[in-house]
Amino acid sequence: MTFATIGSNFIVHRFALAAKLHDNLAYGAVYSRSQDTGQELADQYGVAKVYTSLEALALDPDIDLST
Repeated sequence: MTFATIGSNFIVHRFALAAKLHDNLAYGAVYSRSQDTGQELADQYGVAKVYTSLEALALDPDIDLST
């Protein structure tokens, strides 16, 4: 299952670290209002996609769930 995170506060980091413990979860995208902040988070966790539009994130067929 591929997930995306919405935002960049501390809970996103905790979720990303916890998700690494599960082989069936893949971190597929980051949403942030700021491209720079989103890219920093994506770089930290090796995530390829960064969105600044919730609509674009919701339309991504590769994302199964958002947190």
